[in-house]
Amino acid sequence: MLDEVVEESKKSMAETYKTYDMFVLIIMGHGKEHRVSGVLLEEVYKKLSHKNFPIFKRKPKWIIVQACSGGCEYPNLSQPINDVLE
Repeated sequence: MLDEVVEESKKSMAETYKTYDMFVLIIMGHGKEHRVSGVLLEEVYKKLSHKNFPIFKRKPKWIIVQACSGGCEYPNLSQPINDVLE
C-alpha cells in the first residue's frame, strides 16, 4: 500500500513538482508499536528520503500521523455530553 501511494505521488507530480515548495502526507488509521494500519513509520520516512524521493530533495516533507493506540474505552456517544463528563 505504501509503495502505491509513493509511486502515485511521484507520477502525479512528475511534471509539476518544481512548482511545489513542500510535500505533505497525512496518515490516519489504527496504530500500534510504531505502525499505522500495519505500515511501519520508519518505512514511510525511508520512502520519502532524498534518495528515494529525489524530486523533493531539499524541500520540506511534513508527515502528519493520526492514529489510535488501541485498548481505549470510548464513552457511549449516544449519551448526552453532560452524562459522559460526570
